[in-house]
Amino acid sequence: LQSYVELQNAKESTGVDEKSGGTVALKTRFMDTTGNWSSLKEFFFEDRPVFLAMNYADCPQLCQNQLKILAEKFSEAEMVPGKDFEFISISLDPREADIRTREVKQNFSRLLTGDASSEGIHFLVGKKADIDSVANSIGFKYVYVPSAGHYSHAPLCVALTAEGKISRYIH
Repeated sequence: LQSYVELQNAKESTGVDEKSGGTVALKTRFMDTTGNWSSLKEFFFEDRPVFLAMNYADCPQLCQNQLKILAEKFSEAEMVPGKDFEFISISLDPREADIRTREVKQNFSRLLTGDASSEGIHFLVGKKADIDSVANSIGFKYVYVPSAGHYSHAPLCVALTAEGKISRYIH
């Protein structure tokens, strides 16, 4: 019963409050798959948009499916990461090991480009305060469910301008 109540409460605490025209929290800091810490702003370039997803490596199903679908859609549109756009995935789990993040990035890169080390694809881990700051800035509501051992969240990708403004929500 406790588990059921937790899951129901989690379901009610998740979702997306769209904030189109708002700005993502660019001053937040994250570590990439090479161990370098950078501000989110450093992944933005003036000549291309950014697609931002909030995922985590140990998600039981949703995140991997979402990443697979995104890779398929980018490929169908013949969009090249690092040239036509940047892709950023921020882990919801502040405890996530960078090795797991690296594996998920390599899998996503292979799906999208056929190459495990594709430019323009960034999988990031960070501190809870920075993760929450980005999530809040884009209206993304998620919650950790202790009894299930995972995060409850909606699938979401946000299209951002080169300046970090929210231009579109992709559910």
